[in-house]
Amino acid sequence: MKKVFEKIRPEKKDLDEIKEALNRVMKIKGRGIELFIGGSYAKKTLVKRDKGYDVDVFVMFPYKMAKQSHKLADFLSKILKKHKIKAIRLHGSRDYFQVKINKITIELVPILKIKKAEEAVNITDVSPLHVTYILSKIKKNKKLADEIRLAKAFSYSADCYGAESYIRGFSGYVLEVLVCYYGSFMKFLRAMTKWNGKEKIVIDPKKYYSSKAQVMHSLNKAKLHSPIILIDPVQKDRNAAAALSFKTLEKFIKVAKKYLKRSSESYFFKHEINIEALKKETKRNKAKFVTIQVTTLKKKVDVAGSKTRKFYEYLQFILKKNGFKVIRSIFGFSEKNLEAKFYFIYKEPEKNYVIAGPPLNIPEKHIKKFKKTWKKTFVKNKRLYAKAQRKIFDMKKLIRRIPKSQLKEMGIKEIKEVK
Repeated sequence: MKKVFEKIRPEKKDLDEIKEALNRVMKIKGRGIELFIGGSYAKKTLVKRDKGYDVDVFVMFPYKMAKQSHKLADFLSKILKKHKIKAIRLHGSRDYFQVKINKITIELVPILKIKKAEEAVNITDVSPLHVTYILSKIKKNKKLADEIRLAKAFSYSADCYGAESYIRGFSGYVLEVLVCYYGSFMKFLRAMTKWNGKEKIVIDPKKYYSSKAQVMHSLNKAKLHSPIILIDPVQKDRNAAAALSFKTLEKFIKVAKKYLKRSSESYFFKHEINIEALKKETKRNKAKFVTIQVTTLKKKVDVAGSKTRKFYEYLQFILKKNGFKVIRSIFGFSEKNLEAKFYFIYKEPEKNYVIAGPPLNIPEKHIKKFKKTWKKTFVKNKRLYAKAQRKIFDMKKLIRRIPKSQLKEMGIKEIKEVK
């Protein structure tokens, strides 16, 4: 753990670089506005990143401007221009701005200054309250900061970090709350591995509700689809873990069990996809290997990631439907290039195959329809079957048969094989 801590804690030079970048934007002034540093940097839970850091700065407007909430980004835009700060405007539930200074990306988020979550007009208005809550926990137990860093690094390495729709994993705030709730990274990990895969895990850190039943009854049904129902400590009617999917949690638990069985620092660091190892696995299985690069028509990271992820899942579906046996498949998405790479180890389908038809005890019209579709039929165990032959054996040919109109509808711009 000591080795991991040394590698995941930001170095002094990184923190100095962040401070220097912040000093440039913290001079922003405007009538009634206040600047509040948020995110992992403010909470002291920042994990080292060689590629640079993102830092949130919330530009708080007076609450009396609540009726003009939809115009806050426009007001902030004018303030930035007045201070001659070059920023990129990005769209969100409320537009925000990015300022890049060397390796530091500062996100300037316009919000309303609120005292309690009930006053929020937009979800981002609550963010400073999240910072205050986590800092209050770390102040009582300083070790929690490093424990949270472990949880973040572990989740990131397992491809389970991020609430974006193409990941549907743990957000940074959710991990912070969970580690604070359980008391340490290891206790959090062990708690997750005890999940039975069926019942939902209900966690209410502030004990707003008297029972699990009351939680399930009180919250909006749309907020109850996730496997973990985590009542936001600063907002009792919000499930902070609503973005988490069953599939991502199952993947996380699988990795967590392996780690608990045999720990290694490699679980805390993401590794590049080992093409040579995949080729060796392909050879062992007497299979085929292909890397497919997919670009999207969409320009927003979350949307592009979501579109390529859906296409990846669609590709798996049509491969299975056409008799291909997928031994291993990996999805990788580059936020920088807005493109995805799919890695497939697969076996081509058998030429001859059997299709299961209807049972013999159904109306005759259905039996006739099946026989009309498939010429070579036979009966087995009181069910009709048909012998058939496949026409497509090549994966690339199968992909080329997907209509361009369908690809466009799915938001896919280009598909090409990477040699």
